[in-house]
Amino acid sequence: GGGWNQEVWGLGRFPTAAELDAVTGDLPVWLARADGHAAWANSAAMKAAGVTAATPTPAGGRIEKVGGRPSGVFVDAAM
Repeated sequence: GGGWNQEVWGLGRFPTAAELDAVTGDLPVWLARADGHAAWANSAAMKAAGVTAATPTPAGGRIEKVGGRPSGVFVDAAM
């Protein structure tokens, strides 16, 4: 799925996997941002992809982190 934009929601930050987990449970979910430059994953999707705190950020991208752990948002080449 996709089409989300945290600016429209007035969050002042990217959403988190925990927020998505609350409505998706154990079903892996990957949502592209409206502009195509980011994606939002829940914990089940990150687990299925093997993404952990030790996952390196690729050149040209960014894995958003909270407390050193992936938050669920992946930017550009990190997608």
